[in-house]
Amino acid sequence: MLANSDVDLSKSNGFSSAKESSINDQVLWNSFKKGNELAISTLIEDELRAERIKKLKACIQSLTKGQREVIYLKFFNKLTYREIAEITEMQVDSVYNLVSKSIDANYVNGVGNTLNSTEAANYYLAEPFVTALKTNNDPRLPAIAIRYVGATSGPTQTAASGSKVAADQFGMPMGSDDATAQTAAVAAGLGSRYAFSQVDRTRMASKLAPMFLLTAAQTNLLLAEATQTGMITGGLTAAQYFDAGIRAHMNQLATYNANSTVAASDQDTYAAARAVVFTGNELREINFEYWIASFLNGPEAWANFRRSGFPALAPNTYPGRTVVFITRLTYPSSEILVNGANVQEAITSMGGDNLDTKVWWNK
Repeated sequence: MLANSDVDLSKSNGFSSAKESSINDQVLWNSFKKGNELAISTLIEDELRAERIKKLKACIQSLTKGQREVIYLKFFNKLTYREIAEITEMQVDSVYNLVSKSIDANYVNGVGNTLNSTEAANYYLAEPFVTALKTNNDPRLPAIAIRYVGATSGPTQTAASGSKVAADQFGMPMGSDDATAQTAAVAAGLGSRYAFSQVDRTRMASKLAPMFLLTAAQTNLLLAEATQTGMITGGLTAAQYFDAGIRAHMNQLATYNANSTVAASDQDTYAAARAVVFTGNELREINFEYWIASFLNGPEAWANFRRSGFPALAPNTYPGRTVVFITRLTYPSSEILVNGANVQEAITSMGGDNLDTKVWWNK
């Protein structure tokens, strides 16, 4: 017979009641279940953490050297954007954009995506744009353009043949097709239409380049016009807003790629030259700069050209054109089909549904 100071066998006969047994079993099961749930939860968390670390390492390795640097400074060293800018000698907004692009794996620049795939050898800078920049000794041309010297096809447009020197840039004449572009290239001494200047697909038109909808450059230039025409008063002078708009766009170029940075001394030289021309030609100069500042934002450049009449561009000479300048797009058949009465009312109000019918703000 076993002695046990905690159990009175004479009363319990050495056994618990069914109720007591059930309670004890439940306590043991709950303890077991909690322990296993904790263990399983820990294992799952460890696996998820390992998977996240694996993906993070892969993402970091896919970044450029510059992107890895700003990510390290921002999230490991806990530096502010301004502090990073000082260390890397970049503009603050350039740092912000670089960090944003680095952490958003889904971001793709729409224009860059097109120009770096099927259309890489089909888009060229227009002659009026390149000529305007060259004529004004604009330091933005080397920041924007590249010309593949000697290229005779898309595959021969290689980095080794690329020139960013302003004097080497030649824009394709407006209204060109393959045949006339080839003729123009030979006449210019380029050899092939593939050797005309393009927007640089590794800088301003890269897949990771930022996309701008409304910029500081555009805003300052609009303020310059509003001040010049007397729409607003009490701020800076029109000349000061004009200067700020030019510099803002030049600084914006650095956000596409550090190799597109326009040096401060070059900004000073260009701004000083344009200030001389500005006096007496204010609206022309403001809207000319707006045209440059809206590069890659075609709808905005087109809208401002229609609104202001600047720059004074020559009509596109493409064979078969029916209007001098397209001032609006006609209503699509789908809209006429489902909304015919209202479309007809709008057409009557405008004075026609033609490519050269001017919209209300362009009359």
